[in-house]
Amino acid sequence: MRKLAIMCVAMILVAQFVFSASAVSVTTKSFIDNSLSVTYSFAGFNESVYNQIKNNAQFNESTLPEIIVGNMAKRDLKHVTWGLGPQPISYNDANGTVDVSFFLGGSDIVGYSMNRTSINRTYKVTTDWQKFQVNLTSNVSVNFASTIDKTVSEWQKINYIDTFQNVHPAFYYRNNKTSTMDLSFYLVLPSAAFDVRVEGGTVTFQTPAQLGDQLLSSPLLVLATLIIVMVIALLYRKAR
Repeated sequence: MRKLAIMCVAMILVAQFVFSASAVSVTTKSFIDNSLSVTYSFAGFNESVYNQIKNNAQFNESTLPEIIVGNMAKRDLKHVTWGLGPQPISYNDANGTVDVSFFLGGSDIVGYSMNRTSINRTYKVTTDWQKFQVNLTSNVSVNFASTIDKTVSEWQKINYIDTFQNVHPAFYYRNNKTSTMDLSFYLVLPSAAFDVRVEGGTVTFQTPAQLGDQLLSSPLLVLATLIIVMVIALLYRKAR
């Protein structure tokens, strides 16, 4: 009878642990512009684990981007920059969530070229930077390298509606096959993106020319520059 009681208690504890672990989720949103605006949202931790994460000095607003840059440098991809977001890291004690925001840039992540004929921009975005492991506490870690088991070419193509109700072409993937975490990934393109193509983990697309592109490609700007140069030369001669 005593053994049966112990077994029942053990089963209840295991069930509670599995329920708690399965409630944990990580959502990643990457918005593409001239750089990537990235947010990682960790949620569903119990109070004990949440407090450990919050008080872990080894996990802060720069941990994730520094891991990403370091991993890419090991692959000899050194054209990578990063910066902190407007609110780099935030903790919500009420529901035990942690949000980390930062920017990623550099030609090894986001690069673009301009078509001088159409004046459209063609972007090339790589996504392998998402495959890394981070330790949230001394005994809790997330291994994105193993959980992202599909390249973007296999992700679901969706329409993403932002807070301003603009519609963006986007890619979405959810991996809820792990026993401990539910992971979701969004890759959101500019709302004006067109001719979107995906090959493996690389996304290419075009956007209409920006104002600066139009000015640089305008013959009027070249003519205005020549006129200014001539006027300066004439004034210089008179001054002598």
